[in-house]
Amino acid sequence: MKLFEFPFVPLKQILNLFQNHEAYFLGLCSKRSRIIVQQTMKKVWRTVMSINGLNSKRMLLQKMNGITDELLMWTNYDHPFNHDLHPIEFRNQSIFYCYNGTNIECRISQNPTDGSPVIWCDNKHKNILPLAIHYSVCQVFNLIDTIQIIFELSEREDFPETNRIDNLRLLGSPMEANEYDEFFEKVQVSNHLKISSPLEKGVIKEDSMLLSTNHLICNQRDWITMRHLINFNGKTAIITGGLHVSTQEIIDFLNNWINGGNENLEMIIVTLISSVPSIDLSSIFKQSFNFKPWDPKKRGARFKYTAIHAYSHKTDLLDCTNATDLERKTDNKLATVKIEKESFIFFVWNDPFPDSMDTISEMQQIVNPFTGKKREYHAYGRSEF
Repeated sequence: MKLFEFPFVPLKQILNLFQNHEAYFLGLCSKRSRIIVQQTMKKVWRTVMSINGLNSKRMLLQKMNGITDELLMWTNYDHPFNHDLHPIEFRNQSIFYCYNGTNIECRISQNPTDGSPVIWCDNKHKNILPLAIHYSVCQVFNLIDTIQIIFELSEREDFPETNRIDNLRLLGSPMEANEYDEFFEKVQVSNHLKISSPLEKGVIKEDSMLLSTNHLICNQRDWITMRHLINFNGKTAIITGGLHVSTQEIIDFLNNWINGGNENLEMIIVTLISSVPSIDLSSIFKQSFNFKPWDPKKRGARFKYTAIHAYSHKTDLLDCTNATDLERKTDNKLATVKIEKESFIFFVWNDPFPDSMDTISEMQQIVNPFTGKKREYHAYGRSEF
């Protein structure tokens, strides 16, 4: 290949002009081409499979800053909405993938809208092709094998044939609770689950497998209750859709943690529905929890935000100087409880004295699009997916 006869510096400049799919197909040509692509291409972190809408099954490349760029599309011959993308029937357009010992012969065409490549397969391979492409892309670009999927449950017939996902973003039109429960019984989301899909009717099981994910964020109402959070086995949960919370439910949650529940928990932030009656703090403090004020000898003044999703709030949530603490005797863990007008916050100090640089919040100004008024918010973390 004459391209590789160029010296390294001009070769790198040439390859930096390549589109993502051009670099990918170049890396498939040989072991040498793959190594050169890895040495010269801009840094890519992970892949993202996007399965949503009538005609949208796309493989994306994610950079370290979370921004994604499109790589290619995939589909199957029997898909009713893709006839305008059909490949021309030439044998030299074939491309072969392999997944778990299954060889998949595919064809290539070009999306007439944006020029991106479209990979086609037989209907019998439609659920393993995205995984085969994912592993191929990871090889070519030397990426971390992290399975990330953006998904509408209405497209579940096209969901990849896997029961393990690292990160999942659930979006789309409303579905019933039993449909979501059935999905999460089949598929385990191990690291990060973001729920942006409305719940049409029903109640999610209190022992649902979705509660086993490490990092949970839900911006929809009625999905998650305090009963679900009592059964939460993960590290962080941010519930921003608005939650009806009673005084007794807070007491039950605190009792559960004191008695050894939520053993992996690091932090919970819940947005409360302001229209419900205020939580009776006096009733909570009358319980035998042995609340204590901040002791600088036992923990720092500010908590380290450990969620992997960006969050902003009117007040500085990480400031725990005026908050009350609980100590769990079974393992001597310390937790901070903050109950504000619109929030319930629960922090577990696995690291009692975090580095001060890890506890800083940034100030952001948000403009109301209707009134034009500016309001400052404290911003925490960044979204990794």
